[in-house]
Amino acid sequence: MRRAFRILLLILFSIMAKAQEISKINIKIEIERGLLNTLIDEEIPEEISDEGTAGKGILADAIEWKYNISRGDIEYSVYEGDVVAKAPLKGEATASIKAFNKDFTLNLSGTGGIESNIILTKDWKIEARSTPILELNKIDLPVDVPLKKVMDKAVKDLDEKLGKIDLKEFFEKVWKELEKPLLIDEEKDSWLSIKPVTIKYSELSSSYESIQVYLMVDAYVETFIGSKPENVRLEPLPQIERAEAEKRFTVNMPITAKYEELENIAGRETKGKTYPVYLGSSFAVEDIKIRGEGKKMEVNFDFTSHLLWGLLKTEGKISIIGIPMVEENESRVIFRELNYKLESDSFILEVVNRILGSGIRKKMNSYLQQGISELILTTQKDINKKMEEIKINEDEAVFKANLETLRIEGVSTSTEEITIDTYFEGEAGIKIKKLKF
Repeated sequence: MRRAFRILLLILFSIMAKAQEISKINIKIEIERGLLNTLIDEEIPEEISDEGTAGKGILADAIEWKYNISRGDIEYSVYEGDVVAKAPLKGEATASIKAFNKDFTLNLSGTGGIESNIILTKDWKIEARSTPILELNKIDLPVDVPLKKVMDKAVKDLDEKLGKIDLKEFFEKVWKELEKPLLIDEEKDSWLSIKPVTIKYSELSSSYESIQVYLMVDAYVETFIGSKPENVRLEPLPQIERAEAEKRFTVNMPITAKYEELENIAGRETKGKTYPVYLGSSFAVEDIKIRGEGKKMEVNFDFTSHLLWGLLKTEGKISIIGIPMVEENESRVIFRELNYKLESDSFILEVVNRILGSGIRKKMNSYLQQGISELILTTQKDINKKMEEIKINEDEAVFKANLETLRIEGVSTSTEEITIDTYFEGEAGIKIKKLKF
């Protein structure tokens, strides 16, 4: 019997969910430290060395100089949208004037790096304006060590590389993929469909491990269980605007179940199955009809029953009627005024029903409430499992999301459908693993 009611619960939640309100899907985009280090290493390597000659007039090329500098680990910070990458410098510089048999040696120490003002234009292009950072102890040599030229070239090359990053192409691919529904659970045949409308981005921020920016997406969200939805039709990738960072996402999602679709799912779930009831008794569901009347929802089972270990076979109908509603201060659906009616051609079954009717009704109520709670947790786990790691653009990036709160806020019925208003929130992120220049 318990199994039968869980199937009924699965039917109630095996539904098409249609978003009526805009949802806020806020995604943290992270460029990890290792990827940034690779980019900086190409411009300011861990070992910097050079040598040459200097002098004027008859002493042209009379001074021979060289230096070797080691760069330490890069530290990143963000201030008012400017990305600062700095590292300690340590090394040695020498100069030799052969004509006078003079040698000069000096230990070098200080800080070197790059400060970049990075702007994302409305057309998804990166504009970077970088300046070198070079802070060294005073170099008391008869020749200038040309470190500044190295740094100037580094920032110029870096700005050119950042300008070549094609964010628009990357997000157009993601945008296009959103036209297709995402399979959440194959066994339940459940699908998630997202129709984004606008996109905004936040100011850059940083941590020890990465540079971050938030994308805030307004979207309509739909879920389907029992049949794959059609692809959504999206407008071209919109222009992007800047806004204050919103770190968590929130989705308001009314879930609407058409009774006709639920009956089809119910038939597939119960066909050919027999359920034990009491000692020596069992029943098989032959047909299910679901309808609504006012605030009430009614489920009718046509069944075949076997009593006394199969010695007696009988047929009948069970009608379960109740008012679905959300319990105050609780995120769960309950059924008020829950009752049932049994019609059968078996005198024995009628007698058992009269004796145990009150207990059966209480059991039904308990099964319904417990089953709904289990289904909510199962739905949350299914989505979280699917969102553990989704690769984007052939492993260029990885998307992850986690639902931390799932709440039911309202329920209503009509003659053709039941609607459950849900709300959930959580966090989502994309880690960029590759940058194409």
